[in-house]
Amino acid sequence: MKNIIYRTLSSLSEKTELPLTDICREFAIHTTGRREVIIEGADNLKKYETNEIIIGVCGGYISVFGNGLEIKSFQKYSLCIRGDINRIEFGEGGQK
Repeated sequence: MKNIIYRTLSSLSEKTELPLTDICREFAIHTTGRREVIIEGADNLKKYETNEIIIGVCGGYISVFGNGLEIKSFQKYSLCIRGDINRIEFGEGGQK
């Protein structure tokens, strides 16, 4: 259900040329075990290292920690990270 809502809001964002974060102040995180995480609603990439990736989202940021982290895709508002993921943290405001 959330995927349908996200696709609908993404389509609305494209048609109105408004950023998704202005339409929907939410983000979604999907994990596949400890090997992959997909973050929908990503605003920007704040830090990219093989052991830590920080992604800006509406109202804060998400930090992904692990080993051998790679960004496999970064499309409009969607980011896929693969590697040995140890933990995911959420923060409010600007980058920590």
